[in-house]
Amino acid sequence: MDKYININRISKSIATNSINMKQTIAENLLNKKKYYLSLEAKKRLKWMYIIHYECDGNITQAARKIGVSRQWLSAITMNNGW
Repeated sequence: MDKYININRISKSIATNSINMKQTIAENLLNKKKYYLSLEAKKRLKWMYIIHYECDGNITQAARKIGVSRQWLSAITMNNGW
């Protein structure tokens, strides 16, 4: 039983580290001057990274990956000039 608990713990750790690594990559690419960013701004910066670098601008694919509706993400990107 302990073996399975350790595997689950390791899996969660890997997933968390992967998300943190993506956020760091996004921050380095899109915030080169290292301006202070709120948590909300960091989240949107990560979304921009996903839209432009991982999904090649495909809003539908990015919305699925982020977990929001395509219409909402499309409206946000259009209103903010992304």
